[in-house]
Amino acid sequence: MLLHRIVFALLCTLLATLVFTSADVYGQATDLKKGVAGTVLTERIKTLVKVKREGSPLVLLTPTDLAGIPNGILSIAAGDPCDTAVETSLGSINYGIINQNDCQLPDNSYADFYVFNGVQGQVVPIFLSSAEFDTYLGIANESGTLTLEDDDSGEGTNSYLLATLPETGQYAILVNTAFANQFGIYTLSLSSTPYCAYSLNPAGAQVPGAGGTFGFGVTTQIGCGWQPFTQNFFIDVQTPGQNGPGNATYTVTPNGPSPRSGTITVVPGYSPAPTQNLTFTVDQDALNCSYSIGTTSIDLPGAAYSGSFAISAPAGCFWSSHSNAWWITSNAEGRGDGSVIFSVGANNGADRSGTIDVAGRTFTISQSGMNCTYAFSPTTLVVDRIAQDGMITVSTQPGCTWNIYRESWVSVNKVGIGPGTATFHVFVNPQGTNRSDNISFNVVGTAGSANIPITQTATLSRRSTFDYDGDGKTDLSIFRPNVGEWWYARSSDGGNGVAQFGSSTDVITPGDFTGDGTTDIAFWRPSTGEWFVLRSEDYSFYSFPFGTSGDTPVPGDYDGDRKTDAAVFRDSTATWYISRSAGGGTVIKAFGTTGDRPVVADFDGDSRSDIAIFRPSKGEWWYAKSSSPNTVALQFGQADDQLVPADYTGDGKMDVAFFRPSTGQWFVLRSEDLTFYAFPFGSSTDLPVPGDYDGDGKVDPGVFRPASANWYINRSTAGILIQQFGIAGDVPVPNAFVR
Repeated sequence: MLLHRIVFALLCTLLATLVFTSADVYGQATDLKKGVAGTVLTERIKTLVKVKREGSPLVLLTPTDLAGIPNGILSIAAGDPCDTAVETSLGSINYGIINQNDCQLPDNSYADFYVFNGVQGQVVPIFLSSAEFDTYLGIANESGTLTLEDDDSGEGTNSYLLATLPETGQYAILVNTAFANQFGIYTLSLSSTPYCAYSLNPAGAQVPGAGGTFGFGVTTQIGCGWQPFTQNFFIDVQTPGQNGPGNATYTVTPNGPSPRSGTITVVPGYSPAPTQNLTFTVDQDALNCSYSIGTTSIDLPGAAYSGSFAISAPAGCFWSSHSNAWWITSNAEGRGDGSVIFSVGANNGADRSGTIDVAGRTFTISQSGMNCTYAFSPTTLVVDRIAQDGMITVSTQPGCTWNIYRESWVSVNKVGIGPGTATFHVFVNPQGTNRSDNISFNVVGTAGSANIPITQTATLSRRSTFDYDGDGKTDLSIFRPNVGEWWYARSSDGGNGVAQFGSSTDVITPGDFTGDGTTDIAFWRPSTGEWFVLRSEDYSFYSFPFGTSGDTPVPGDYDGDRKTDAAVFRDSTATWYISRSAGGGTVIKAFGTTGDRPVVADFDGDSRSDIAIFRPSKGEWWYAKSSSPNTVALQFGQADDQLVPADYTGDGKMDVAFFRPSTGQWFVLRSEDLTFYAFPFGSSTDLPVPGDYDGDGKVDPGVFRPASANWYINRSTAGILIQQFGIAGDVPVPNAFVR
């Protein structure tokens, strides 16, 4: 490894010192041992040359001869050692031993000989090293035109020569010790570096003002590297570095009105003599440009339009377009002949005209107006604090364009043509205070605009049942009777809530008893007739007595104050007892007969719960409207159906509805026109859990499967939800008032 490092370091030194080393060739090398034994050393070289010139040819050892030598170490001992040489080649590494069997020179030092074939002009670095003796190195050719010798140029006591071969033929190398009676192992290495000369063909070029792609040739020997580059901004060299003869390609950009010149520099990769960079000169003619456009104007109707017009120019002449009117778009550019592309917005107003400038020429666009009129509805908006979607309706003539846009807590971006609608989305208001903004209504193609004010309140006018996080959506929730735990999955953030409140014998009665827009955990205790409410605001609780054992709890907002009122239905007398939270004490009203099932629902849409019953024996629904003294009776269902009244159509009124376990079907009687529809969703053992799970104002059918605690929700806008929440034995809370 050390030897390899030394050889590499010396080769690097060779490349860095080519300027002065090459001066010592053709018999001019300095005798590094002059003054010590210079005469003797000169005799060594003479001896080496004499061997070849005066009839005592060196004997070459063949690879077969060398095969039997252990470990590749050479010690010449056969025949006359002064007549024997090892044949080697450029690029090889040779290992040998100097001992008393080798050729003995007149100064009593010993030597080995090597020969190789070389080509005129080749540069051959030769390195001789030994850790056991001070080396001495020589090279000569048969004609005597080259004799070089060296002692310690190879670092320390090692030897190094850089020989430029003056002719093609065989060369002999002397491997010698610097002093008499020195012996040991050595390494001889010969590198192969080509002789490189460079020329350019041609040496320069005259190129047209329009520019283009051009090239020139680089002449050199095989294996000689070169690299072209330029520092001129208008010249781009396309050819990377190469080896050997080749061509360089370059491009020149179109010129302006004055001639210009630049250069490409070709950097040689290696040469034995000092070699300057080569310069290729590029002289470019001036480019004289003149422009014309095919047509100078166009008349357009009021509709949006895209088109183009032709521009003529000499090759390479640059042009770009610019619009002088906000309703015209054109940013084309090019060189020589081409097309200028432009677009014109719809003109919803009066007639107008504008221009496009290109290369000093003007193109005029005249556009008729459509004289559009616009109206939108609603002109102002007030929405609840929950996330929701709404719609704006635009009235205008066909072909008239418009845009409705806003990105804040209200989001809408709709471009329309003619009459149409735009849907906007409002994000939940977390601030606890009202907030306001403006939705922009813009007339496309004119500077006209208007604002649609929108206010989002901090309260909730439309509330979903079983909504524990106040986002307007029903949450999956269960009551675990054996430990009295309530669990709910918040639809707002995906988290879970849990509270321990109640026991297995209590009847769950969740509702918004405090009026804060979120459902409070609550239950009614039949043994004492007491109500227990866990406030959603701070998880403190309160309790109060209302009812007696045997009653059925029927909580609802009977007075319209947005708070759930405690209420019970006494089956023995078919009497309703309602404790109104808005004041007015307790309402006591007889409605129904023994055996009826109590129903709590707002069937008339006045935001107050109506007193209602279902009569199983006849499949009849009866409800007393809270908005009028009228009573309504409907026949819909049968005795074993489960009652699931809710607002399935989103009209603000609850629809009469039931779930039929025997078939897994839902039946809904529309409040709008008393027509009905039915659909399958669930199986005979499922428990119905209707609720507005996607917050769109429409109640979604859903079932809870007790065996697996899986929920199946048929959401009206978000598709079917299947989710496990709870364990076997849990009671689904949205089933609390299904009777």
